[in-house]
Amino acid sequence: MNYRFTLEPYKGIRSRHACPNCHRKSCFAKYIDTEKQISFPDYVGRCNHEQKCGYNYTPKMYFDENPMAKERLNEEFVPMSKPRISLPPAASFIEPDIMRQSLKLYHTNKLFQFLSFHFGQEATEKLMLRYHVGTSKHWPGATVF
Repeated sequence: MNYRFTLEPYKGIRSRHACPNCHRKSCFAKYIDTEKQISFPDYVGRCNHEQKCGYNYTPKMYFDENPMAKERLNEEFVPMSKPRISLPPAASFIEPDIMRQSLKLYHTNKLFQFLSFHFGQEATEKLMLRYHVGTSKHWPGATVF
């Protein structure tokens, strides 16, 4: 997932700064705008020392305390493109004659064997026929429905 505001990627020790809370050097990552429209102050970021320091000043916190910056952000924001709508894949069907031919050889069908163990052969065969579950030659014991 791509977020607009992320922590500055690590590019060596020079990409880490002194923490404004614990003042340790080279342990603070600043938040950046991936669209390069907003430059955050030096205190907007996260300290690597989670257990001892725990400093994490997020862009959301910054915008909550600076509503004018948020308003500018909303004014400047123009969607780059329309969101993609993904369509479900088209359904595929087996020809009815082929489907009817597959409704046999249940003794080799792995699903039939499994269900027969739990429900008995007679009940399993009724269910297999009712739901048009067949046996394929794709590999030994393959099931098709």
